[in-house]
Amino acid sequence: MDKTKFNIAKKGYDTAQVDGYILEREKNYEEQLAQQKEKISQLKARCFELENVIADYKDQENEIKKSIVAANEKANEMTLDLKLQYALEIERLKIFQAKWTNAYEELKERYHFSKDALNMESVVIQTALDLENMLRKDFSLDKRPSGSDAERQFKSEVKRLKSEDEELSRLFEKLVGEIKKVHTPKMDAVASDEFSMEKALSAQKPLDEICRSLGINGSGRA
Repeated sequence: MDKTKFNIAKKGYDTAQVDGYILEREKNYEEQLAQQKEKISQLKARCFELENVIADYKDQENEIKKSIVAANEKANEMTLDLKLQYALEIERLKIFQAKWTNAYEELKERYHFSKDALNMESVVIQTALDLENMLRKDFSLDKRPSGSDAERQFKSEVKRLKSEDEELSRLFEKLVGEIKKVHTPKMDAVASDEFSMEKALSAQKPLDEICRSLGINGSGRA
């Protein structure tokens, strides 16, 4: 609170002191007002700058939102496209598998489990595995914790074919063993029936009987 005191003059205060005081206060107020105006002007300028910065950030935010939306849409399109390609590859692989399985069945019936026929299904299985690895690598479809029905069906089919291939290999080995068991006595019998000069010379049977067994007419001898 201002505690300025004025000298008492006749009929009032000293006019010169009062006028000087008023001028001093006016000057002080004007200086403070000028300072406040300058500060307000600076704050307005800063506010304008910040508003421009905010506007830029909003523009960037809108661009980022648009980019995110576009990226999501593109990702969804790519996901659908990859799923479609994967489904088509699965169907193509099933057709390929059915084709070679039928060919294998025909060869199995024709050549009786030959090794070449057995290797054919191994080629089909290996091709299926190679295709699955290619799809997993190119499309990253194996990164999800749970696959689609088509993927589970595909893997189940590959596992089944592996099991059947092992079973067919065991059956083939068993069949070869059985064939050897059947053929060995016959070959031994054939070998034992072959003509041997030593046996002929030491034979206990009459010579005529031996000649007849060999298809030689006894009456034609000299």
